[in-house]
Amino acid sequence: MSATWRYNVADEAPRVLGARYPLAASPGGHALCGNSMGGFGALRLGVLFPRRFGAVASLSGVLSTGGIVPAAA
Repeated sequence: MSATWRYNVADEAPRVLGARYPLAASPGGHALCGNSMGGFGALRLGVLFPRRFGAVASLSGVLSTGGIVPAAA
């Protein structure tokens, strides 16, 4: 998952959608969901950006904790 992709989904998309539609002001009102490999991406973004989404779901997601949890520095 590239940094650009993460930025587009976690930062840019909510900003663009919020400019056009009424969105919840707090992250608790934001959710992210994906199916299959998108479910993997949704969970990874939820781990990487825990304060941006109030709920994260994976529908039949391909899961590998090695790819979701960032390696310790």
